[in-house]
Amino acid sequence: MIRKAAKADVKPLAALFRQLHMHHIKIAPESHKMPFEGYFTLEMQSFLEDEKTSVFLEELDGEITAYSVVNIFERERAERTYAKILYIEHFTVGEEFRRHGCGTRLFEFLKGYAEENGCDLIQLGAAAGNSEALSFYESMGMKPKTIRLELKL
Repeated sequence: MIRKAAKADVKPLAALFRQLHMHHIKIAPESHKMPFEGYFTLEMQSFLEDEKTSVFLEELDGEITAYSVVNIFERERAERTYAKILYIEHFTVGEEFRRHGCGTRLFEFLKGYAEENGCDLIQLGAAAGNSEALSFYESMGMKPKTIRLELKL
């Protein structure tokens, strides 16, 4: 079952957020570090309290298997075409639930949510070194749009 997250979900969501961050540390230790104790709980609480942010989760047999943090915004600038965009801030599937369809179900839900809200696009960012995530997003029909380059000094 996919549903909107509630305050009672903060603790298990924070644990999944921590798991996601540990993965980011593993693939990009030069740009990620472990934050202070309680950070993940505080961040998850702030997502749930933010009126512009929605947190959705998949729950199977009472256990949260995956979650996503999303925002809808409108791009309206003089030099760009108008677009209403569902931006995925977080998309996480618990390690023990990967390759069981949890991510696919959640992503398909988000596509429907975007369509219901009149969005033209779904966007997210993923680390170039996160081949597993990139492969998943491409299997969902996403295509690379912008490449961000960096030069470490």
